[in-house]
Amino acid sequence: ADRCRVVYNGGIKGHEKELIFDANFTFKEGEAVAVDEETAAVLKNSRFAPDFLFTPVDASLPAPQGRSELETKVLIRDPFKLAEDSDKMKPRHAPEGTGGCCGKRKNC
Repeated sequence: ADRCRVVYNGGIKGHEKELIFDANFTFKEGEAVAVDEETAAVLKNSRFAPDFLFTPVDASLPAPQGRSELETKVLIRDPFKLAEDSDKMKPRHAPEGTGGCCGKRKNC
């Protein structure tokens, strides 16, 4: 599969307005998103393919400032980097009064 623009039609139950596909791509209903070859292949060969419209990216069209949408987007490929970035966003302790995973009990 080649790079392409993908438009989500909102057909997946429970995700009619937006589908968070992975760490790199979120598809909003009716909005075109440029995807790489790998993501295009996964979507085209999935059971959700009918919920997307695929349009090839025309390499002959000039991209904004000479760069394609995918060249300007940094794709996360390393799962360890993703976990590290995700860890940085999590609070290090449970909010006060919640008791963490055990509720208000002192021990589990």
